[in-house]
Amino acid sequence: MPAILVPYPYAADAHQRANALRLARAGAAEVLEQDRFDPEVLAGRLSALLGDPVRLKAMREGARAFARPRAAADIADLLLSLATEPTP
Repeated sequence: MPAILVPYPYAADAHQRANALRLARAGAAEVLEQDRFDPEVLAGRLSALLGDPVRLKAMREGARAFARPRAAADIADLLLSLATEPTP
């Protein structure tokens, strides 16, 4: 899903910004820094995106590259295997 991300600037180790930039480099998102955030800027970015179906499609495809549809099931399987593993 295409996104406009506004990372919290005071997050530990700037992890939100790093994650947002990674998605932006993949073409899955746009980053709007909090110090530049205001309703008019956001409205302009949204309007530009909504008016560009080619860009939206590219962003969807970029986001799909990050998808892990089975992530919760994989974690649950791992936890169950660890919980049922015999202890030495």
